[in-house]
Amino acid sequence: MSDVSATMDLHRRDAADKLRGRTRYTIDRYLPGMLHAAVLRAGVPAGRIVRLDTSRAARMPGVRS
Repeated sequence: MSDVSATMDLHRRDAADKLRGRTRYTIDRYLPGMLHAAVLRAGVPAGRIVRLDTSRAARMPGVRS
C-alpha cells in the first residue's frame, strides 16, 4: 500500500489519521456503567414541547430516570 501523505497535501493535523481510519471519536468510547441520552427537539421552528409522556420509555429495560 502506498503512503497517501506522499501524494496529498494534508493541511489538517488529524487528516492523515482520519484518512487511514485511526481517528477515535467520542461516540466510539465505552465505559462500564455509561449511560446514553436521547434529545427531543420541537418538530416546528420556534416550537415548544409543553408535555412529554415518558411512561412507556421508563418501563423499558435498562432505562434510567
